[in-house]
Amino acid sequence: MQADNLSVRLVTDGNGNVTGQQGHYPFGESWYATGATTKWKFTGYERDAESANDYAMARYDVNRLGRFGTPDPLGGSPALPQSLNRYAYTQNDPINAVDPLGLCSAVFEFAYMADAGPVYAFVGLTPDCYFGSLRTPQPAVGGDTGGGGGNGSKKISDACKKALAAAGQDASAVARANADAKDIEAAAALYGVDPNILAAIGVRETGFKNVPGGGNDNNGAGIYQIDLGYHDAASIAYNPALAAYYAAGLLANSYTSYLSSGYSPEAAEVGAIRDYNASPKLTPYFLDTGYVGYADIHTTHNNYVTNVIAIAANCFNF
Repeated sequence: MQADNLSVRLVTDGNGNVTGQQGHYPFGESWYATGATTKWKFTGYERDAESANDYAMARYDVNRLGRFGTPDPLGGSPALPQSLNRYAYTQNDPINAVDPLGLCSAVFEFAYMADAGPVYAFVGLTPDCYFGSLRTPQPAVGGDTGGGGGNGSKKISDACKKALAAAGQDASAVARANADAKDIEAAAALYGVDPNILAAIGVRETGFKNVPGGGNDNNGAGIYQIDLGYHDAASIAYNPALAAYYAAGLLANSYTSYLSSGYSPEAAEVGAIRDYNASPKLTPYFLDTGYVGYADIHTTHNNYVTNVIAIAANCFNF
């Protein structure tokens, strides 16, 4: 299959012969469809066969109306009048932005991988993501509304110490992450990711320290090592809450891409963790029973995925 930012345009067989074509107008209405097509339609959304609406995670997009069927869970801001319309798709700018989670619009570089389906490389959140709920973290769904989270005063286990040592960290990194439990839990709940993994990534990247970044593009900054080449570090990377949302959104986007392409939840999680650290994707490992170890190849110190999973499993209990 071959796709762009609006449609999975071509369906091909194993020999590269075109077996079907489809296209969509900017807000998702069907433009044309011939031959064999897929259930992945507008921007890679899965189209529901019964309602013909597009599944966008947090809600459904009604493509024939060019809007979402329910209001955005995130509030808007008077500083961005378009964001006050909580039914609008990407603030009515579908050419330059997408909304993969049905929450707020984002700018992505779109690609299609033969083994992984539609893939969006995260470039940056648009300003509507920085108002309303994202500035007031919500309590984790079904969790501690007080934001206590973490493992509190739980004794650091030998397994946790071993995982931390592999990352060049110690128990103080876990303590710092637990102190930021509210942001971790809120960001993880909003994007539907494991808060233990989110905390572990912050520990693995920086020891959960809000470190300064370098002066060149593609250097990370802050707790989660946000790419300075794409973002204003002062407003994102060094703000623990915004950085947590950014990191959670990045994980969720990768996870959703793999999961919607037929990979198991376990494999999709591994892929999302690896994507956070390394590029390009190594899609063949999803077909192997040993995909966790294989995913470590070409990551930092060739142990990033297994290290993050070990820290999440043994150091946190959100």
